[in-house]
Amino acid sequence: MRIQATRGEGNLFRVFTLVYSPFIGKTIPITFYIDTGATMTSISELDSILNLIEPNNFPKSPLLTQGIGGIVSSHLLYNCNILFVSETGPHLERMWSINLMRNITSNQPFTKLSLLGLDFLINYKIYFEYGIMILEK
Repeated sequence: MRIQATRGEGNLFRVFTLVYSPFIGKTIPITFYIDTGATMTSISELDSILNLIEPNNFPKSPLLTQGIGGIVSSHLLYNCNILFVSETGPHLERMWSINLMRNITSNQPFTKLSLLGLDFLINYKIYFEYGIMILEK
């Protein structure tokens, strides 16, 4: 099974997904940027706003996250399903939790990019083919 990631903002690789959790009660579109430096998969504050999700309504993570642009706190969205489009059709991945980021120190008004982190990527072989990033299982 192969998922293709194409270039997006800042020439970074991204994948288009649908995310569902019974704790939000709906399916939301999320573009995840591939980030091998991110420990956890995270939904940005901007994507939370666009999808009418209030991170403060979810349990707070005990850890702060240092990233480009500053430190963010996180809230935990549990029991998540992520739907990807693979070369062979839809592919569903289950994740115990995804972080909902909250900006607390950056000069930016909110975190902008949702990140697919190592908690997900560790299960995939990553390589490049004709300018496209491939995630293969």
